[in-house]
Amino acid sequence: MEEFKDAKSRLKNRDYLNELIEEVTITKTSNEWVEMLEKVGVPCGPINSIDKVFDDPQVQHLGIAQEIETIPFGDTKLVGQPFNLSRSSSSMKRRPPEKGEHNEDVLADLGFSEEELTVLKEKNII
Repeated sequence: MEEFKDAKSRLKNRDYLNELIEEVTITKTSNEWVEMLEKVGVPCGPINSIDKVFDDPQVQHLGIAQEIETIPFGDTKLVGQPFNLSRSSSSMKRRPPEKGEHNEDVLADLGFSEEELTVLKEKNII
């Protein structure tokens, strides 16, 4: 089809191309497409919604789902590194910081004085 002959044409006709792709892809489940594409050597995998990420067999096999305590939610499952190195294992040691939690440390490292930090706090800038 002329409207899809090169990347520029596909980009220009992206909405139409997506409509055509959707007409075909809705005819099977994600699992059916993955199975068919893998059989012919096309590297592929499902795009999981967030509620399915931790149930993915590969996520479970790699052990990258880690539980860590967060301030607003308590124990929370997060996705860690997607690979493991034999001599340096990866794990989350600390929870993600809260908004602005490290402002003073970062600004002090950048050279802000105690007085400047006090002014920024008094003006509700940090």
